[in-house]
Amino acid sequence: MAGSSEQVKSGMGNVESVTTDNAAAAEEESASAEEMSAQVKEVTASSQPLSDLVGDLKPAVSRFKFVSPTFRLATRDELKGPDLETMFSGSGLLV
Repeated sequence: MAGSSEQVKSGMGNVESVTTDNAAAAEEESASAEEMSAQVKEVTASSQPLSDLVGDLKPAVSRFKFVSPTFRLATRDELKGPDLETMFSGSGLLV
C-alpha cells in the first residue's frame, strides 16, 4: 500500500503541473486577445469614416456618364467565327 500512496502523490504532482501549465497558457491567450483588441481599437480610431469616403467619391462618379448596354441578336457569320486555319496562320503552329 505504501507504493500506491507514492503513486497517488506523484499523480497529484502531475495534475498540479498540468493545471499550472493550462493557467499560464490561458493567461497568455488573454493577454494576446487584449493586445489584439487594443490594435483593432487603434486602427478603428485612426481610420476615416465611411461617410467621408463616399463624399470623396461623389465628384469622381459624377464625371462618368452611364450608358445602358444595347442587346441585339448575333448574325450567323458572327456565331460561326473564324476557322482554325485562318486563326493560326502565320503563327507557326500549323504545319
